[in-house]
Amino acid sequence: MRRSRLKHTHLNYFQFLLRCLKILRRYGLSSKKMQSKLDKYLEILNPHGIRPTFSIPGGVLNNHSEVVEKYSTKGVEFAVHGNRHIDYSGLSYHDSLRDLKEAVTRFEKNSIFSSGFRFPYLKYGNECMAALRELPFKWDSSHTILWEVMEAGKFHPIKLKNYENMLNQYEYSSSSSYLSLPRYDGGLLEIPVSLPDDDLLERLGLTGTNAVGEIWIRVLEHSYTRGELFNLQLHPERIFIFKDVLASIIDRLRGLVPGIWVCQAGDIWKWWEEKRGFDVKVNCIGHGEYGVEVQCSSRGTFLVRSEVVQNNRFYGGFAIQKERRFNLKSSKVPMIGIPKDSPPKLASFLLNEGFIFEQNEYKGQYSLYLDHFSKFSEEDELRALKIIHESKSPLMRFWRWPDECQSALCITGDIDALTLIDYFKNLT
Repeated sequence: MRRSRLKHTHLNYFQFLLRCLKILRRYGLSSKKMQSKLDKYLEILNPHGIRPTFSIPGGVLNNHSEVVEKYSTKGVEFAVHGNRHIDYSGLSYHDSLRDLKEAVTRFEKNSIFSSGFRFPYLKYGNECMAALRELPFKWDSSHTILWEVMEAGKFHPIKLKNYENMLNQYEYSSSSSYLSLPRYDGGLLEIPVSLPDDDLLERLGLTGTNAVGEIWIRVLEHSYTRGELFNLQLHPERIFIFKDVLASIIDRLRGLVPGIWVCQAGDIWKWWEEKRGFDVKVNCIGHGEYGVEVQCSSRGTFLVRSEVVQNNRFYGGFAIQKERRFNLKSSKVPMIGIPKDSPPKLASFLLNEGFIFEQNEYKGQYSLYLDHFSKFSEEDELRALKIIHESKSPLMRFWRWPDECQSALCITGDIDALTLIDYFKNLT
């Protein structure tokens, strides 16, 4: 028993030393080393017109305001990453609120205005989340979704254990039961982060282009097929390790039809707000025909599923309808009906997904009537979509993403520190 404990102690000490060496390689006494990494990041993205979203603690921003301003003018979007890089999940509401207010003040004092937030370590609790909602943020990107693309048998058991230990620190949802989509929660738009990210893959000892590239390309393909968001997290401190992987992902975007919307996190919030103002008017003309008037911006993608409309097939058997006024043949009202006493979360889900629906007790008059849910949670969303897609009934919806794109890609990362001094200050 004593020998086992001694071996475990030596292993922990060895891992600690490795961690210290990595930190020394990543940061310098000045910000020059990190700036070279930020420059490399932009060097990969800029030729393609892609801009990243980086979150940074208020304290780090305050110490290096000129550096943050420099990259802000280059198109980098900065989000608030707390005031210090600490675990907020254990803080009380009042301690969280005080710390978060200080972060906002530091951003404003340095004229870096941010609408978004991400909790350090992607960890949060009810108390700190309640505090976050008291502040003028529009979006948060702290919830995590694990894409089920890993083949565990390929990895060494010790490295796999390190990976699983770190993964268990997150309160993640699985892509097998959860949609990787933005959704409003108490007025705040939650933009989920995709896992595995660079932190997790490093725990597996993966630094080669081929191994990491295969995993992230698989996530990209899965999210594209499902029409969802791939919110790729790649910390700038690791850009020289994963630069070829990032380039290969960008290369993979080429030639996809429909395309992928590549955006910053703040763009997603702006789009979701724009989409909330869309509307549709449906009038029965008679003889199984309905007049439809679509009210949306030029970026909106309106989809129709009908036996008559056969061309330009899109996600879920729908077709893109470019005309904003048209007639649609259908034996029933070509929309989804739900009971008046349906769970509020069902209506919120349909609204977030852009489906045209009504709450009405006249079940027989709608193309599809969803009375399958006495309760509704996020785990029911995939089941609801399956019912909708398998029905083949005439339906209409606004698509999730703008400009006829099938899915979305957002490239994000955290700047936890710019110097060694920043890093060790976060520990106090």
